[in-house]
Amino acid sequence: MAMLRWPYIPPFEKQPKTRYSTINAKAETLATSRLWRFPFQHFRCLIAADGFYEPKDTGEKRKPQYYFRRRDGERFFMAGLWGRWEPPVGEGGEAFDSCAIITAEANAAVGEVHPRMPVILPPDAWAQWLDPTTTHPEHLQDLFKLAPVEGWEGYSVGYYTREDSPQVIEPQKWKPPPLERGLRLPWH
Repeated sequence: MAMLRWPYIPPFEKQPKTRYSTINAKAETLATSRLWRFPFQHFRCLIAADGFYEPKDTGEKRKPQYYFRRRDGERFFMAGLWGRWEPPVGEGGEAFDSCAIITAEANAAVGEVHPRMPVILPPDAWAQWLDPTTTHPEHLQDLFKLAPVEGWEGYSVGYYTREDSPQVIEPQKWKPPPLERGLRLPWH
């Protein structure tokens, strides 16, 4: 297990703050993307999480955030890619590892909020995902199935999710636009 920075900083970048930093990698283009092809073949990881946020597009500039988690409160693991950034020779700075979360089409429940969601890997897929001898994309793409709806819950947490406090995962008292399919939400 290791601590990685998020977002992903490509190894070819000269500076760690770049316009190419990215938090997500689309599952559909991993095998063909110039940015993701090599990490997809050689630098796969699991990213532990208690939940994830998705914004709901309401047509407004500020978008309400929804938090999705397992109903039993257990941790889960998302498919990720990582890479090592190193400063150019002769320049100061420290090398570091960073990662991106792989996303795919959202399941029916999350899809009411956002069209994409993290690829959540079940325990029986972890070994195959992490196996360094598996380098052919077709053997890995099968792991990117729609996440199950059963056993999950989602609810609005308001607009502020960038703070580092427990309040950012607590349900909000205000009533956002309702979700129509899939999840049972606390206010319904």
